[in-house]
Amino acid sequence: MYQEFSKRTALELRAVRSGNWLSRNMEITDDLYSYGKLSYSGLFKHDIVVETSGQKWRFIASGAWRKDLEIVDENDTTVAFLSTSWWGMKSTLTFPDGKTMQFSRPSAWKNRFVWTDPARGEVMELDGKAFTRDVVITFKDDLKNNPWLLLLAFLGLHRIMVARRQAAAST
Repeated sequence: MYQEFSKRTALELRAVRSGNWLSRNMEITDDLYSYGKLSYSGLFKHDIVVETSGQKWRFIASGAWRKDLEIVDENDTTVAFLSTSWWGMKSTLTFPDGKTMQFSRPSAWKNRFVWTDPARGEVMELDGKAFTRDVVITFKDDLKNNPWLLLLAFLGLHRIMVARRQAAAST
């Protein structure tokens, strides 16, 4: 159903809304193949599921304000933990082996978010285009063998969707 992420040739992918106009599901594609889908179910307590060609992850909200996420796989094994700062501008993803990644918005004036690895610098950029719901995902390095890139893309996409919902609710 989904193409293997390691077989992709493009360094730039798009996240587009899939389903009908009421759907909150997002799919990552290169206009030829689909690499996975982020789906939400439930009205008040969201069940967040990511499906790819070989894996399935669930994002479980935790914390006092439900801003933090525990990422578990199909066997309910914790894969990573995403903690969000109080003001919501930065998030830190921590893997069980101690490796960390930083998700942030470098400028308040642009709808651009980046994943940063302390060792490599910027790994991925997610750019929300004006007047559309699409998000352009650009990989800084050709890291085809990194199994976590797709998870990072979906986590960043989820954080962007949360920020959009909060902005819409505050207006």
